[in-house]
Amino acid sequence: MVHFHLESTFKDEGLDVTYSKFLLGREAINDVVKGNSDVATVFETPVVRRIYEGDPLQILTSLHSSTKNTALIGLKSHGIKTVNDLRGKKLGYTKYITSEFFLRSFLTTEGINANDLTLIAMEPDEINKALSTGTIDGAAIFNPHLFALQKSLKDDALVIYSNTYTEISTLTGTENFAKHRGPAITKLLRALVKAEVFAKAHKQESIQIVDEWLQNVDEETVAGTWDSVDRALELDNRLLTILTREARFLKDQGVYTSEVPDYRKHIYSNYLKQVKPEGVTIY
Repeated sequence: MVHFHLESTFKDEGLDVTYSKFLLGREAINDVVKGNSDVATVFETPVVRRIYEGDPLQILTSLHSSTKNTALIGLKSHGIKTVNDLRGKKLGYTKYITSEFFLRSFLTTEGINANDLTLIAMEPDEINKALSTGTIDGAAIFNPHLFALQKSLKDDALVIYSNTYTEISTLTGTENFAKHRGPAITKLLRALVKAEVFAKAHKQESIQIVDEWLQNVDEETVAGTWDSVDRALELDNRLLTILTREARFLKDQGVYTSEVPDYRKHIYSNYLKQVKPEGVTIY
């Protein structure tokens, strides 16, 4: 068995890393904005919103992309057999994160007016309980919660993915951090590239490492969801397109009234170019 320790890799690069763990990326990016953390691993939607609200954030790299990690799950026993059956139903979602954007854009794509159903804001753990007890009819949810619900609901679960939506996680810090901590950022990205290479070459060992790190998620869940994401440090035009599209959607929905920010100005590619030049294709 091949062993890999990210902590040792950080130390080899001359980094002393301190972790703060959060259940959701929106809390992690809030911690960065408050100045308590230097960078956050966070999906794109909270970053889109914080930048739209004026926070000086810089995306240093994307970490993964997927069209299979977030989905809409409905209860067949509640009459949800197709997308059209969603009308009149109660759907759960979590505010201000990727699954909310997924749900709203999914409904728009399918020609379903949000006013034709009841959307209920709740945290992921509340969604799990509400679906299991039948309090709601369906929900927009992400892994590992999605995998757990599929497992517990079995044949009663209708899972609907959407190829029109791609989620992306990012490594994001403040503009001040990006501009003044170059050597540390380069070392951090170099260590993460090593982890990326290892994960692609040693799947089973990587699953075990992630399982040990995620103490509240069992190895079956990690293994079952592993192939639903593509892990790669990249900065490309797809990222820019997704950021801008989400921002425009939020404006169209009336969440924001000001002009859509230029998200290209919030992507800092200099450091990834040094570490993994082939990963930077944005222009």
